[in-house]
Formats: sequence, C-alpha cells, structure tokens
Amino acid sequence: MHHAWIGLGSNLGPGIAILHAAWEELGHRNKIATLALASPYCTAPVEMASEHLFTNSAGLLATSLAPEGLLDVLLEIEARFGRHRPPSGAVRTLHEDRPLDLDLLCYDDMVLQGPRLTLPHPRMHQRLFVLTPLAEISPTLVIPGTDLPVSRVLARVAAVESGFLPRRLAWRPERIGG
Repeated sequence: MHHAWIGLGSNLGPGIAILHAAWEELGHRNKIATLALASPYCTAPVEMASEHLFTNSAGLLATSLAPEGLLDVLLEIEARFGRHRPPSGAVRTLHEDRPLDLDLLCYDDMVLQGPRLTLPHPRMHQRLFVLTPLAEISPTLVIPGTDLPVSRVLARVAAVESGFLPRRLAWRPERIGG
C-alpha cells in the first residue's frame, strides 16, 4: 500500500458538510483506505477574486492505486459534487469558485512531472490553506524533493503571511442542500 496526502477545499455551499461527505465517499472506494482527516479550516481565497471564503482540510490515505488512478478517483468525486472542469485544451480560468476541490498533494516520496499530474503539488509549500491542516495530521512529513518537514515549511510561510490566517473550525453536522 502507498500513502497519499490530499487537500480538500470548498467555497460554494456548506463546506464542512461537503468535505466530510467527500471524505466518506473516498473511504467507500475500492483500493482506498482513509487514515486521517485534519480539522476543517476557514481560509481566504488565494489568487482569485471571490467573495466566498473556503473551507479547507487535508487527509491521509492508504491506496494500492497508482498516482494517476487516484487522481482519476479524485476528479470523479469532484464531478459528483458539482465541480465542472473545462475540456482538455480549452481556455479556462485557473482559480474559480467550486463546491469541491480535491488535490493530490503527495504520494509516498514520489517526485513526478507529467502532463496530468505534478508531485508533490507544485504550490503546496507556499499555501497556508494546505500547510495548516496538513501539519495537523503529518507534521513530520518531508515534502518530496525537499529536506523540510511540513511543520517547518508552515512556520516559514506563517512568519511572512500578513493576510487572513486559517481559522480552525469544528466538524459539526451540516446538511448538503439545506
């Protein structure tokens, strides 16, 4: 089995409920076991103009799927929750509001640069909304391709961040669609 770390995000709809439901769905998929889920965090949109705050978390999975196979599952779950992506090759806005965003952050200690997937996620080391929940579940994880653990990268980024800092929320009952 391989270990994979994912980022979960939502800024349309009841974010906590959506992230929890997506996590539950991952746990029911073949060849995937859910191991740890960080607290949800309220975060500001990054590199996009939106009035909607995000709910973000991070999770640790065990899987026998290859990285591209796991990516396919993540994209399929996003689509089930209403995420619409433009067809391959179409002009698109990089960052837009979305009910669910599932990012493959790390897969074991793999470093990969491919047409569909880059590992580790190319901007994870710059983003508090990724690093904060990730440090909660895997503070000693060394980001592949570096020799720095997540906790140290988080401390460096947090020391220079001057904007809206992630605020921890609680997993509480919330309904999707009402």
